[in-house]
Amino acid sequence: MIRKSIFFTFFILIALAANCQKSVIDSLEQYYYYSVDEKRMEICLQLAGSYRNMDPAKGIDYAREGIELAREYDKPHTEAQLLNESGVLFRKIGELDKSLMYHQEALDLFLQLDDEMGIAFCYSNIANANLDMGYFDRALEYAMRSLEMKEKLGDKNQIAYTMRVIASIYHESGDHEKALPFYEKSYEMYADVGNVSEQANVLLSKANLMTTLPNDFNEKDARAVFENAANVYRETGNNLGVAIVLFHQAEWEEFLSNYSAAETIYLQAEQIALQLHSRIILLKIMKGLSNMYDEMEQYEKAYDYLKRYEALQEEIFTEKTAKTNADLESRILLHEQETEISLLQTQRKTRNSFLLVTALLLTALIVSLVMAIRRYKETKQINEKLNREVIQRRQSEIQLRDSKEQLVKLIEDKNRLMGIVSHDLRSPFSGMHGLLELLDQEYDHIDSNKKREMIHKLHNSAVSIHELLEDLLSWASYNSEKIPFNPVNLKLSDVIDEVNDVYAERASNKNIALETNSVNAIVFADRNMLKTILMNLISNAIKFSYQNSSVIIKAFINNNDHKVVIQVVDTGTGVAPEMKQQMVTPQKFTSSPGTAGEKGSGVGLMLVHELLEKHDSNLIINSTKGEGTVMSFELLTA
Repeated sequence: MIRKSIFFTFFILIALAANCQKSVIDSLEQYYYYSVDEKRMEICLQLAGSYRNMDPAKGIDYAREGIELAREYDKPHTEAQLLNESGVLFRKIGELDKSLMYHQEALDLFLQLDDEMGIAFCYSNIANANLDMGYFDRALEYAMRSLEMKEKLGDKNQIAYTMRVIASIYHESGDHEKALPFYEKSYEMYADVGNVSEQANVLLSKANLMTTLPNDFNEKDARAVFENAANVYRETGNNLGVAIVLFHQAEWEEFLSNYSAAETIYLQAEQIALQLHSRIILLKIMKGLSNMYDEMEQYEKAYDYLKRYEALQEEIFTEKTAKTNADLESRILLHEQETEISLLQTQRKTRNSFLLVTALLLTALIVSLVMAIRRYKETKQINEKLNREVIQRRQSEIQLRDSKEQLVKLIEDKNRLMGIVSHDLRSPFSGMHGLLELLDQEYDHIDSNKKREMIHKLHNSAVSIHELLEDLLSWASYNSEKIPFNPVNLKLSDVIDEVNDVYAERASNKNIALETNSVNAIVFADRNMLKTILMNLISNAIKFSYQNSSVIIKAFINNNDHKVVIQVVDTGTGVAPEMKQQMVTPQKFTSSPGTAGEKGSGVGLMLVHELLEKHDSNLIINSTKGEGTVMSFELLTA
């Protein structure tokens, strides 16, 4: 009784707070229409936060306007707050990719401003977005970072909030025993600071958790909590909250095998989620309905909701559940067969009920039924065996096709390598052999200048062979997948400096200046592969540049898709249109001599294409014959 009173009191307080919030929104909107400049920007921030649970889409509009004003008046801290709030609003409507993008932009700004609480806020919100996407390990990692920072700052309200996030992560991932202590700590901290509304939220979450723990809850009390929570959310206008509460209550009723009640509540939640276009909660509701109808043996409804669930899941996460779909289809077919047999049995019993007067007819009926069941079982076994054989045959066909494709690729790679070895290695070795033979036989009769010229040619040939062998070995290693793809967060300028050091002497020999013009960006890439890409592009730029020119390595952030654009620019020979087409075509080696007669095989450029493909990127070539070339590619920023 006491516990019921506590729950009821908290819910009443939440309802009163929500009514006050509506009044605040009305006042802010009136002020908004008469405000200008920086004051309007601040009101946009307040309205965006106020509309979190009332109307997230409207909150997004205010946040978008506030971001534009913050950038116009150079207010990076307010811009970061608005970006972070935008991430929360997009998460409310299920746009999780956009949510993560806005939280990451906000985090970048807070890091630049050295705002520890802002950074902690972003970590919590990124944890929430990953939780909604089902990435529990990543969500827990960010939540723990946030908790550590907030404990240092000493804000009990924020510490309590992050503890509730951690509890939710453990709860959703099924680790219920770890979730319960965090709910209790969160509740105690909210009680310390007198935050009644959040105390109610934690109590509701804790009650929801208790329904998953055996022997620790009373059904009547738990049902009252769910119903009161839904009523409070209705009174506050938070329809998303109503849908979430109904979903959890339906899950619980289903667990208790109260299928009729569970169905009614699921369908109410579905209608609200459809009205709100909230895809995340709708996805969970559809999955719950499919599972429940499956348990109730209403396979047609289960199959219908499973198909809708798969379509929505593919739209959000591009994941498939074909195996479950096939299982349900089989169950439907089996159910139809069983229904048909049951009908036949009923008809047969009805037809023969008049003949039960004689034992002979009764015996005949029993024999007929036994034979029918035996035939049915035999037919079923034969069908199952045929299905297994069909599946095995399809798998064998797929394996054969994959093996054939791999074999064709191996043969093509072998032929290309043999062509390079036979041509690009044979030519410099033949030249070296002739020069060495001439030096050996005529050394005393050749003047010093001629000897120096011959040694210079030998050196150039050795350099050419060495570079070719390096490209061949790198290409072969990456194609054999012996070198793993291991992307991490890298400081781009460090990698560029390392590559520039490698080619400094070579550039100096042609009086070419290596220049760098890059932002202080962090990219998500494999360090060794990125070095190989840059080394090949810079090597090509030096090769085709004239003496007394420059090669510039540029980098800038493309805010449209949150990526870093990297360019290698030269003012050398440029590329003819027909050659450019060959250079951007995969599976084809293309090369031409440099401005100092340098030779190549085209393997390096082919390697660049394949390494960029591993980074979900591609090489873009902009060039005009005689005016120079710009080689560009994009990488994700951290």
